[in-house]
Amino acid sequence: KSPVRSVTKTRTKAGREVDVVELESSDADDKKNGTHFDDGSDSDEEEAVEARELTGSIEKEKIPTSKAAFKESPFYVIPSVLNSREVLHPDARKRICGVFKGELVYRRNDVSRALRAEKWLYKGRRVREDEVGSPVKRVKARKKPVARGFQALNSYGVSERAQDEMISSIDDERKNGEAAGTDDLYGIWQTEPWSPPYVSPTDAIPVNRYKNVELALINPGLTHVDIRGLAPVARRLGVPYAH
Repeated sequence: KSPVRSVTKTRTKAGREVDVVELESSDADDKKNGTHFDDGSDSDEEEAVEARELTGSIEKEKIPTSKAAFKESPFYVIPSVLNSREVLHPDARKRICGVFKGELVYRRNDVSRALRAEKWLYKGRRVREDEVGSPVKRVKARKKPVARGFQALNSYGVSERAQDEMISSIDDERKNGEAAGTDDLYGIWQTEPWSPPYVSPTDAIPVNRYKNVELALINPGLTHVDIRGLAPVARRLGVPYAH
């Protein structure tokens, strides 16, 4: 089970965007340890403290009295104001804050954005094998532009059999969703940390059928060298490469 309950974006008084990461814990641990904040920097402890204070104020914040106010509230939310790709954490009902016109009121930090399986890879996570095929939500697929030029990889890390099988099953799910005109979305609690597998000097470079490598998911052990005209040199020297 993933230790991450939810990830919520908020802003500090200085206007900096930070991620509020809530971890799975008991109620006692929640009170003792609070919430973990991560803005991608090791030097912003002051802003992290400020973000904790912001979240702590939820206890003092009154529940909104209009639907428009719920849309803007950083602390409370009702299901009807969520967009098509936002979802509530499965155990959000344990922390219900009240009722508004027949709708249950939830904590805003119990809301997170659900993504397609392949999109989670860009976040450094992948859908757990036991969750593949059980999306938290199915939504109408966005119209995809006609592919031109670079094509994204169909497989990330073909040097590992387990990895290859995992992505293959995700691709099957994606294709099934596309065939029905829908996208299968997964919540962060359905995922686990992931990174492209290491490629050793004796391994083949993982590429797609167009002989391309996607830089956003480049495997450890590979290096991107952006020098014009380098490909012919590598070819003459017999050095493996890919575009």
